[in-house]
Amino acid sequence: MINRDQMANAYHREVASCAFMIIDAIQRDTPSNQALACVAVFKLIAERFGFEPQDVAVYASNLMNHADGTARPEFAAIRQYLKEEVG
Repeated sequence: MINRDQMANAYHREVASCAFMIIDAIQRDTPSNQALACVAVFKLIAERFGFEPQDVAVYASNLMNHADGTARPEFAAIRQYLKEEVG
């Protein structure tokens, strides 16, 4: 079971690596299926561990960005990869 402290203190590089694995697994499907599948899994995982999806989204936003709001390099790379390679 995970708790809020673990979520708030997750290591951004490990999360980014996991995100790349997810993207790799779904990138050959249609964009609509990719988006729906990610959101469905996101909601199911949040539910499984007793979190509200909007709370997890806030943790993820905080993790993806530096305190000044700029994207961490790992997530900027993911954004660029999605733009150029996935679609």
